[in-house]
Amino acid sequence: MKELCNIITNLYFNLIKTIKRIKGMNYTYKAKAMERLLGLINEEKTGPAEDLSQRMCVSVPTLNRFLSELRELGYIVEYSRTRQTYFLNKK
Repeated sequence: MKELCNIITNLYFNLIKTIKRIKGMNYTYKAKAMERLLGLINEEKTGPAEDLSQRMCVSVPTLNRFLSELRELGYIVEYSRTRQTYFLNKK
């Protein structure tokens, strides 16, 4: 069941990615992508940037922009090389 969910999620985000290329990124898509990214960071299950960008169906530069925007909003987003995940530093 979990695999089916992952397949459906991947198909959905690939569809959104295709639509985004055609129309440009709209606010709703970006808000949902940022929310999903923040959830993955909270769970500390992101993996490296390249893997995460594929899971998010965005390019690595777009992922980096999302991370920068989260930092501008006050989130302290860091990356652990040993755990290979982004995480929120709660200083």
